[in-house]
Amino acid sequence: MRTNHSRRADRRAAGRTDRIKNLVIVVLAVALACVVLLRLTATRADAEKRDVPTYKYYTSITVDQGDTLWGLADEYMSDEYDNVYEYMDEIVSINHLTSADSLKAGSTICIPYYSTEYKS
Repeated sequence: MRTNHSRRADRRAAGRTDRIKNLVIVVLAVALACVVLLRLTATRADAEKRDVPTYKYYTSITVDQGDTLWGLADEYMSDEYDNVYEYMDEIVSINHLTSADSLKAGSTICIPYYSTEYKS
C-alpha cells in the first residue's frame, strides 16, 4: 500500500518531468525560430545582391616576373565565375595563350572583371 508521502513524491517527480519536457520544447522552438530567421535574412541578402546589376569589363595588365594565372585569378576573379578554372580558361582563351603556364614577364594581357559601376 502506498502512503501519502510516496504519492506526493511521485507527483513532484511527474511535475519535474513535465517542466523539463516543457523547457525542452521551448528551447527547441526558439532554436527553430532562430534558424528560420537566419535563413530568411540570408535569402533576402542574396536577393538584394542579385538585384544589383553587374557589368563585365576588360582591362590590360603588364605581366610582372613571377605572376601566375592563379595569382591573377586571386586578385581579379569575382563571384560571377563558378570556379577559378573557368576564370583562368577565359584568360587563356581571350589572350590566345597556349596554356596557363605561358605568361611571360613584360607581356600585356587582357583580364576580365565585373563591376556594379556602369562605364560608358
